[in-house]
Amino acid sequence: MKLLLLMSLLIYSSIQTAQTGIFSQSETEGSNITLGCGNEGKVVWTKGTDRGTSTILTAEDGEITQRLRPDPENRYSVLTDLSLVIRSVSLSDSGIYYCNSAPAVNLTVNPAPPAGKGGDKPEENQPDRKGLWIALIGVGGVVLLALASLSIKTYFSERTEDCEMPYDDIYTTIEYATSSKA
Repeated sequence: MKLLLLMSLLIYSSIQTAQTGIFSQSETEGSNITLGCGNEGKVVWTKGTDRGTSTILTAEDGEITQRLRPDPENRYSVLTDLSLVIRSVSLSDSGIYYCNSAPAVNLTVNPAPPAGKGGDKPEENQPDRKGLWIALIGVGGVVLLALASLSIKTYFSERTEDCEMPYDDIYTTIEYATSSKA
């Protein structure tokens, strides 16, 4: 039973890790995009680069307090919930964005369709559902383990009860067996 409890805790902790995964967002070049962050109060937005991370801006209570990346076109701004807004995204905006050092969004910017040709708009800001599936499978596994453990315990406890004989019956059986041989 202790082993089952330990296994359940291990699976639960791995599920929690899976649920805190990074969101994948995709947008077409030239569009505006909002990158969400679940923090309140103060936020530091950074972008992953080949050399580590590059800080974009710092904001507090929905106001930018410090711009740390050159932004002559004012493409970066924040909303009151501290989400990062990027206006007119370009292919170079693709990458992983960090909210207070935690990976928040993996942004993919797709090239704009050639002029005069309509293109399908990619899915808008859909979170990565893989973490949810992992969590559901993990919970299902824990439930199956618990049911299997309960079934095995019930099966063996019923067999034990069926095999038990009163002591008087055992002695009678032994006496009968020994007397019939003599």
